[in-house]
Amino acid sequence: MAGARTPTASPDVGGVTDDALLTVRAAEGDEDAFAVLVQRHAPALIRLATRLLGTPAEAEDAVQDAFLSAWRRLPEFQGRSSFGTWMYRIVTNRCLNLLRSRRPVAPLEAAGEVAAAEHTTSPSASPSPATPSASCARPWTCSRRNSAPAGY
Repeated sequence: MAGARTPTASPDVGGVTDDALLTVRAAEGDEDAFAVLVQRHAPALIRLATRLLGTPAEAEDAVQDAFLSAWRRLPEFQGRSSFGTWMYRIVTNRCLNLLRSRRPVAPLEAAGEVAAAEHTTSPSASPSPATPSASCARPWTCSRRNSAPAGY
């Protein structure tokens, strides 16, 4: 059959395929076209995610989640930007969400009580920097004081 395209044929035309064409084909369900897009854009996206998250393992997970999200949303992709720009934004948003989830959140009431307790004690009653109290109001500062080298 002349002109018939086999399912495993590469979506490349003359060895070079535009991302826009691959994106259209992927949006129509062409997994091979999406695989080419993943291979083309994954290295740069993993570098971006590694810079944002700090560890390659977390970066790879974030990029994999982003590609999965993109595959699901490709039919809605309007093409106002390039596929690479769209993926860059998806990966950035995914990384920022992960970073937000890492941040410890303290209830506002607890923060107010700590501040009030610090202001009601006199300076002479406060513990010396070398010996933190058993109930340190700010554990992160107490742990730093305890781990400081001798002479500080």
